[in-house]
Amino acid sequence: MKKNTGLVTIGILCFNSEDNILRAIESSINQSWVNKEIIVVDDKSTDNSQNIIMDSRFYKDIIFIINSKNMGPAYSRNLII
Repeated sequence: MKKNTGLVTIGILCFNSEDNILRAIESSINQSWVNKEIIVVDDKSTDNSQNIIMDSRFYKDIIFIINSKNMGPAYSRNLII
């Protein structure tokens, strides 16, 4: 079996996604690719999304970025890049 070695970045954007953000993070973690990084950008959510993201810090290899104000999806995608 050939081992995957290239780094894959999984980028997740979040804005008021308290109902789905944990499932998105867990789905990313459960991907079979070994060499991966997960970047989650919260675009200044006004619901409980940030608390859920912060509680997910026990997952290794996740980078969390929380925007200081709502900047929109294009700005948040550029942060991931």
